[in-house]
Amino acid sequence: MADLAMLLHPDGEETLAKDIQDFNRLTHGRFNNLQLLDYYLKIKGLQFVDLHTSSSNYVRTYLMKPTKIKLNYSETVLFYEKFLNMPQAMGINATSDFEF
Repeated sequence: MADLAMLLHPDGEETLAKDIQDFNRLTHGRFNNLQLLDYYLKIKGLQFVDLHTSSSNYVRTYLMKPTKIKLNYSETVLFYEKFLNMPQAMGINATSDFEF
């Protein structure tokens, strides 16, 4: 999980901790921090990590496991609005390696 956390939050643990705290408020404290971290890393990781080329076998295996919690509909919508619409931390220019 630490490798995935660093990939998704290169700014450090402080920004990840702030996001988990915000996520806890979003769910009204229904889950503990480890459950929220698991959900956050898996859902956000699936959005940003290319499972076919750039991730380790451990990260792929972790991301393909089901989350430990399920959010209700309104929580899911708020989660996607708050955390998945954020700009990607690191991008890869898909056209830079190709010559036309």
